[in-house]
Amino acid sequence: MAPHRLMAAPGQGMRRCGAKIHPGVRPAYHIYWSCVVWDAVRLEHSLSPPVPPFLDCTARAPGWEARTTTASSVAAQRHTALAQELDRLVRVLAADGALRVIVYGSFARGDVGPASDLDLLVVVPPDGATFVERLGRLYAVTRPVLPCDMLAYTEDELAALAAGTELVAGALQEGRVVYARSPSPGV
Repeated sequence: MAPHRLMAAPGQGMRRCGAKIHPGVRPAYHIYWSCVVWDAVRLEHSLSPPVPPFLDCTARAPGWEARTTTASSVAAQRHTALAQELDRLVRVLAADGALRVIVYGSFARGDVGPASDLDLLVVVPPDGATFVERLGRLYAVTRPVLPCDMLAYTEDELAALAAGTELVAGALQEGRVVYARSPSPGV
């Protein structure tokens, strides 16, 4: 029998279906995006005596939803979550005065995996702040809810680093511009 994946409904926390686990069932705990998933895996040989229905941990209980996950579905869910977070971050950064936002890394290449994060290169207007001060301010303003690596440079710093730094040159080469402030009229 194929293993069943049981997951608690959002906000329900983890619950078991029965009071005790039958000796023929091995529990295995996994962490899946902040949800605790409990797998009940039956042994390959037949159980004797059979598991009574009230102790069968593979049965659906109220508030539980049977799910099967594959690597591609997890990656697709992660891509969707990252895309939503990117949209939110771009709106916040644009309102904060960013000149350009460039996404690079696995998200820009289209090979998002379950542990992928967002890699952003943010071009900001010169304000006299140091690199670390700018990053601290950007992280405080954006408050990312998913893993996000940001680099914040002025146009002059970016031009100087593009010629001598592999990370910045690679980000500019593979990256996609997701936001660019339009020039002000009359400038």
